[in-house]
Amino acid sequence: MVPKKGYKLEEFEGIVNEGGHEEHLHYSYAIIEEKTGKVVVSQETTSLLSVLINEKLGYPGKMISGSKSGYRNHYPDNMAIFNANLCIDEGKVWHGDIDVTKSKNDLQEIADKTGKKLYVLFEMDGRFDYEEDPLLKNAVAVFVPDSPLQIRKDLQQYYTLL
Repeated sequence: MVPKKGYKLEEFEGIVNEGGHEEHLHYSYAIIEEKTGKVVVSQETTSLLSVLINEKLGYPGKMISGSKSGYRNHYPDNMAIFNANLCIDEGKVWHGDIDVTKSKNDLQEIADKTGKKLYVLFEMDGRFDYEEDPLLKNAVAVFVPDSPLQIRKDLQQYYTLL
């Protein structure tokens, strides 16, 4: 997680026993508004968000293909975003390749279960100069809890998602 400017992480660590497996150290965090010190995203929500993202999308930096052009040729009607950034209002929560067409149900489920809007951004809108202040207004797709998927208007003509 990379918090946006004006937010910080409050980290917690503890021992977790998952399904009878060996216990291990687990890190979690809450997102705090720096100005007020108010928790804006609870530890429970960020933990759920992390679990669902790893379960549905895989590890950060995941690639969906070794060849971008090969993938596009194989799935010409899919909205595949290579080196995408997945953000919530408070900052970036994941990066990697996302085939929005194939993952749209999973992304919607993450938004619904966490109550957080998910923004899918192109690489340049959430990295480098924009790492701490992602350009959410440039989102390719926005998954709003319990609402229809929103696709950026200038991209709707190119992709058939609905």
